[in-house]
Amino acid sequence: MLKFGSVTIDVSHPKTFAKILSAGDRARYTAVFNDGFRSKEDVCAYAETYGAKIYDDLDEMIDNVDLGLVHSCNWDKHLDYIMHFVRRGKPVFVDKPLVGNLRDCEKLLELSKNGARILGTSAMRFCLEVTEAKKKMAEKGCRPLHIATTIGVDEFNYAIHGIEMISGLMECRPISCRYIGTSQVSGKGEKCETYYIKYENGASATCHMAEKKYVLSNTIVMTNCEEGESDVVFIPAIETLYDGLLDGICKSVETGENALSTMEEMIDSIKVLLAGRVSRNRAGEEISIDCPCLYEVSFDGNKFERAYSAAAMKK
Repeated sequence: MLKFGSVTIDVSHPKTFAKILSAGDRARYTAVFNDGFRSKEDVCAYAETYGAKIYDDLDEMIDNVDLGLVHSCNWDKHLDYIMHFVRRGKPVFVDKPLVGNLRDCEKLLELSKNGARILGTSAMRFCLEVTEAKKKMAEKGCRPLHIATTIGVDEFNYAIHGIEMISGLMECRPISCRYIGTSQVSGKGEKCETYYIKYENGASATCHMAEKKYVLSNTIVMTNCEEGESDVVFIPAIETLYDGLLDGICKSVETGENALSTMEEMIDSIKVLLAGRVSRNRAGEEISIDCPCLYEVSFDGNKFERAYSAAAMKK
């Protein structure tokens, strides 16, 4: 039985993952370290529910688990957490999004090249519907021409789900992102921003990001086959959403080989969103994900944590 340790319980995933794992016999959350915004009472309740030991020292927790899972909602803290695991030679899974700027991306790539075992990130890349769509395309000998998907809530923390899923279906590298425009979602003034992404295989995608509206990626995959039935339309089922990701996490620890995304793939998804922000700032200019201009922008993890924690405390 694998022993997992949770670094904060900020987001919903540590509870969701622990509940799913408790139905099987591969892994358990046996430890928790919290320096996030959740209260002592929240952490004690989590520990009691899932049989986890509470640690006040992160390094001590790391020594007593097979894998750490960083569940902090503040991606600007992720690198510091990661380094604790790297120094002690332990693998770590980092909840999406990994980091929010290009410099941190480059640090992660360097760590990975030097042997650090850093796993991630979005369950959408590994969900059943994506797996089935890829299987169907392989059987028919076709590939995506264009993918259109929707994702809700915000332009980074949730938007990364949509980009990860699209890239998982494409199975090749994105090359550029372009901001198309903004529409209004509701009378309250919430907006939906649309971005156009190009891929190395000549295919493209559009991602519609609806502000403050929870949308679980209604997706259309148009393929290059002449038969219309080769196209795929799906909405990921929440009931099985995390199964593929958790299986990959367990396999990665059991075998010592990464069964999830490569670091390059995860970083490319972040670069797409950084390029999209640059494009929006430049009135829709197409931006390469390898453009140095990506240093101009970032997503603020500290700001997101303040908003996320304030909303969570109201519930």
